[in-house]
Amino acid sequence: MLQRPEYVHVVLNHFPIVGLAVALLALGIAAFSKNSTAVIGSLLLVALMAVSVWPVIESGESAYNAVRAVSDPDGVAVLKRHMLLADRWSALYYLTAVAALVGAALVWRRPKWTRWTAALVLLLGVASLVAGVSIAQLGGQVRHPEFRASPSPGQVLSPNLSPHGH
Repeated sequence: MLQRPEYVHVVLNHFPIVGLAVALLALGIAAFSKNSTAVIGSLLLVALMAVSVWPVIESGESAYNAVRAVSDPDGVAVLKRHMLLADRWSALYYLTAVAALVGAALVWRRPKWTRWTAALVLLLGVASLVAGVSIAQLGGQVRHPEFRASPSPGQVLSPNLSPHGH
């Protein structure tokens, strides 16, 4: 399965969202505790999770044609918006990664900058998460019409019928 980019994409796409959220939580706790060593470790984790957007985008681009071929017309339109947003907002993830790496070096050299550095990276990280959740929401809608705002015509059930026909 790991030879198919669409599977790789589905496996990896959680790192820039869930992984970054956990890393930001760790950073927030470390900054609150004023432990510069913990802040440095958390900043490195933030950088790793933020840069994980790169293999997600690469696998998504590789999977585009295969997913497009099996998607309905509405799904193809959502897929195009999904890719456009991913391309547009990936720079925010890279900026977060760079800020976290520079921040780790800064905190190591000047521990008194710990709070400001953590605050900046937290802000960039939250912005990345907002972008990532928006991108992921569209990604989920590509092959799952039930996640789209309005159901496709074939999905509308009679008000008197349950999904089981009762």
